[in-house]
Amino acid sequence: MKQTIRVLIGVHLIVLLSGMFPTLGKSPVGRFLNGYARLTGAGSSFGFFSPDVANQLTFSFLITDSRQRQSRVQLQDLVSKETSVRLGNMFRFFTQVYRFPRIRRSVAASFAAVLFNKFPDAQEITLEAERFRLPGLKEYWETETIHREPVYRATFQRGKG
Repeated sequence: MKQTIRVLIGVHLIVLLSGMFPTLGKSPVGRFLNGYARLTGAGSSFGFFSPDVANQLTFSFLITDSRQRQSRVQLQDLVSKETSVRLGNMFRFFTQVYRFPRIRRSVAASFAAVLFNKFPDAQEITLEAERFRLPGLKEYWETETIHREPVYRATFQRGKG
């Protein structure tokens, strides 16, 4: 029994460490390890420098009130932790459709409507979506940092849609 547990722990550690070698995934051993990783969730470690890591999309809102004072808020700061998990799905949706102007504008208007309700004194809300492009391992060692790339910007005024 102890021997079986040791073998299972060893296999699990190998799967965790295999995340450091993305080319391993194309071999038969790699396919087995990838299947095991998906099944157990073990494949999420050591993936920061993996080429498969998606870029991060963030939303911030510049809120201008009736006295022309401005404040910047992040969407995640305005909701509960449970809602924040759901926002991840919306962010992914926005990432997939940001190339389509009508859908992008509709999603942005929905965000703005929620914020107009949350901030009754707001006269103007500007949504700014940015993508944080993560460097690969080679770029990281060459002191390249995360790049912030503007993806979308839209301004909404109260009562003007």
